[in-house]
Amino acid sequence: MSSLPPPEAPPPQFGTPRRSRRQAPGVILPILLIGAGLIALLVNFGLVSADQLLRLFNLWPVALILLGVVLIFRVWLPRFALAVALLLVVVLVVGAVAYSALPSSLQVATARADYSAPLAGAEQGRMRIALGASNLTVQGADIPDLYRAQIEYPNGRPPKVSADHGTVSIEGNSGFTVLGVRSSNHDLVSLNQSVPWDLEVAGGASRQSLDLAGLHLTSLNVSGGASQAEVRLPRPSGTVAVHMSGGASNITIHRPRGTAVRVRMSGGASNLTADGTKHSVLGGDVNWQTSDYDSAADRYDLQISGGASNLTVDQR
Repeated sequence: MSSLPPPEAPPPQFGTPRRSRRQAPGVILPILLIGAGLIALLVNFGLVSADQLLRLFNLWPVALILLGVVLIFRVWLPRFALAVALLLVVVLVVGAVAYSALPSSLQVATARADYSAPLAGAEQGRMRIALGASNLTVQGADIPDLYRAQIEYPNGRPPKVSADHGTVSIEGNSGFTVLGVRSSNHDLVSLNQSVPWDLEVAGGASRQSLDLAGLHLTSLNVSGGASQAEVRLPRPSGTVAVHMSGGASNITIHRPRGTAVRVRMSGGASNLTADGTKHSVLGGDVNWQTSDYDSAADRYDLQISGGASNLTVDQR
């Protein structure tokens, strides 16, 4: 009885088998995530302001250049493509962190212009400010005009200002040059105290000072984030909504003594101090209100979204 021949042994393999490109470890995305986390930590701890963070958007052409370099290596030198990609990603992350942390003392020349509009019998004021200034101050004032504004801007790039039947819009560039260096803007906007105001502030100034104690405020909406924001509210009439979004390192909101208030926070925050009492808000939303909020006819409804490192609500 004949037996089958034994199966042939596989030919010996010499050296280490090459890893296919699909098996290459996907470390580029984790490195990018680590870099984004480092930048977020710098912002949360106040080491990098919101306007400095905006500088990162000026780096998007660099990302295109690096992607083109990687594609060239994949075609002509595929053996080194992965190493080059990792090196360029590390350089991009380190450079982005360093670039976003550049001090605000790097400045460019600015010009200044004054704007105003007549009151003209307006019974309601609506103001929208979107300047992205380094320092923005908004205040109530005893003035004959509807509003007055002193705006600093990079030379040759004045803001767009319009006023029509009590509605005012002041919009400008972010204050960055082509290289992403911010001009040192100090903008002052004064609002007539004799008419009620809906106020919207956007653009994310580094420091916002909203001294509204002398106004009749009907609503307040602040967006864009700021490294530091201080708001002084007037005595409310009815339920006045205040909404702040976009995140900020430090927010302080002062209200008149004895004023009822409710605070609703979402999107994550580190610390909330309400009338001297600290509340832990990590990992979820928080709702806090004074004991007389439900029965009060005149009160504030504060909504904070987008995260804030430190929020303080007190009475003055």
